Amino acid sequence: MEFDQYQNLKMTCKCNADSVALAQFIEQERIFKFLSGLNPEYDHIRVRVQILNKEKLPSLLEVFYTVSDEETRISSMLDDGSSNKG
Repeated sequence: MEFDQYQNLKMTCKCNADSVALAQFIEQERIFKFLSGLNPEYDHIRVRVQILNKEKLPSLLEVFYTVSDEETRISSMLDDGSSNKG
């Protein structure tokens, strides 16, 4: 999102609906790129499927939080499992 400031997209149409549609399209593309770039370790928790199966695709920020929360949850489960063994 930080790179948006450096892009010089000049839109000639002043139609608000078009600019909203473009913004939504760009955000969806970023979500798909982010999810496709996740490490394979996320395949077993199906975080991609959880996000993509929602009726309405969440915002990019919500996707970040979802993945982060799931990573924290899995990490704490692994920590608990290793502490129970010793």
